[in-house]
Amino acid sequence: MGAIKVPPDCNCVSIFDATLLDKVPFLVFVVDNASDVLYHKKGNRDDLFNIIELCSGIGIGAFGFKEAGMRVVEKSILAKIPAPGMEFDSTGEQEARLIALEHQVHALAAGQQQLDQKLDDSVARNDTQYQALHTANGIPWPPNASAVLLLDAAD
Repeated sequence: MGAIKVPPDCNCVSIFDATLLDKVPFLVFVVDNASDVLYHKKGNRDDLFNIIELCSGIGIGAFGFKEAGMRVVEKSILAKIPAPGMEFDSTGEQEARLIALEHQVHALAAGQQQLDQKLDDSVARNDTQYQALHTANGIPWPPNASAVLLLDAAD
């Protein structure tokens, strides 16, 4: 039996699929090829910042996808994947499913076009609102270098 080599900068160790041999006077495990050993360094502020950024990005992305009308479909997709030992469709059934899939793709493309149109309409509305706001305050639209200089001179 050999000992695992722990790097000097390691602060903590996680061991999965190890066998406990003894508890007294200290814990003794059998760590073999089937075991997974993870070495953890001491965390720092950069690590914490990266975790916060990752989690924030996932949360914002999920919210954005939901607001854009997307929905979770993984369960329905996974249900259609053949399990081991499952019989496959005959040629006729396969062709029918491919035709149905083609219809779904066309419907998704049409939905994407509608979503793109809604986005374009929203951008046009925002531009109109910005233009009205700028002209009401005497700022030329569209903004250009002279408008930026005009704002700086007013400050």
